[in-house]
Amino acid sequence: MGGHQAFSALLEESSRIARVGIVFKDKSIFTFYGTTEQNGLDINRFDSQFLAIIESFRGLNSSESKLAKPLRLKSYRVKKGDSYRLLAEKSPIPFDPEQRLRLLNGDYPTGSLQVGALIKLVE
Repeated sequence: MGGHQAFSALLEESSRIARVGIVFKDKSIFTFYGTTEQNGLDINRFDSQFLAIIESFRGLNSSESKLAKPLRLKSYRVKKGDSYRLLAEKSPIPFDPEQRLRLLNGDYPTGSLQVGALIKLVE
């Protein structure tokens, strides 16, 4: 698949049948698992779709690679006027960044910042 070694099989687990796919890329292993939500629902109705998803695996093109930058932690010294709310507005954290920043820094759920404290931010 996409020039990578891959395997796919049907697997029976707890009276359900699932499509499992494994793709080896560089030093990583990507696993795909597709099953139906209801016991007894025929896997054959959806197996071609599960296979299509597995077979669609490919590397990123150059424009996609530019967008796929990992998030990183950085140390930050709290300044006067900083708050979790203000720092969250600049954060790339996608969901509820204010609370996640609090959690990351041991201030969840209602803690606040202290001027001069060293905290972790996501960039």
